[in-house]
Amino acid sequence: MQHYCGIDLHSNNHVVVVIDEEDKRVFEKRLCNDLSQTLRVLSAYQETLQGVAVESTFNWYWLVDGLQEHGYNMQLVNTAAVKQYDGLKYSGDYHDAFHLAHLMRLGVLPTGYIYPKAQRAIRDLLRRRLSLVRSASAQLISVQSQIWRSAGIRIKSDTLRKPDFKPSLLDGYTLQATNTGLTVYAAIQKEMKRQRQSRHKYLSWAFSEAAHFSVRFEPLAQRFYERKKAKTNGIIAIRAVARKLARITFRPSRELYRVWTVKVEP
Repeated sequence: MQHYCGIDLHSNNHVVVVIDEEDKRVFEKRLCNDLSQTLRVLSAYQETLQGVAVESTFNWYWLVDGLQEHGYNMQLVNTAAVKQYDGLKYSGDYHDAFHLAHLMRLGVLPTGYIYPKAQRAIRDLLRRRLSLVRSASAQLISVQSQIWRSAGIRIKSDTLRKPDFKPSLLDGYTLQATNTGLTVYAAIQKEMKRQRQSRHKYLSWAFSEAAHFSVRFEPLAQRFYERKKAKTNGIIAIRAVARKLARITFRPSRELYRVWTVKVEP
């Protein structure tokens, strides 16, 4: 007898459903997010369990890693690609967990890549840095718009980035809001600089080398490089290509082609 397990994971609990090869539910229960409880209920089926399907939610690390370490065949579910039956009248956590197990039994469960635990930290760090870059850009654009809207003067981003820049023609609450944005931007930049120093120098070199080869042999990379070079210079352009390659490496595969076609940042 073969068994299949689907887990509907939430922030503080998860629903475990185990079915047999005829879709009969042999176990179903809601558990708190405690790995020891999950291991205890699955131990009765470990010898016949073909796999455990877990939704790719924000908090899947602890559950997938813990079950993998105990020998379970884990499948990380791409929830965006899971389609429910047409005309389904009833749904809920128990049905969702059952549906994952059912799709696994049929061999049509859409899954994603389980990034190795040992390498996941650096990927998450790079994602955090990308978030900081976006936040810093948002602060800078906000300050630029505030000055332009209030004083009718458009100040270049390079000028705003200078440590000694002082807003002119502003006073009162408008000046306070502008200074607040600049202070937040400076704090983000300080943290980004610290994260930059934590990068491995050989990894940076490897991506730079890969960038040179990409520009030579990959048309998408070459077009991106030429657009960037036209606005800056060759050194900055090749570094931009290296950054795009890093995104492809540490983000899902759907980034592969989209990453070259985004608007070139100023």
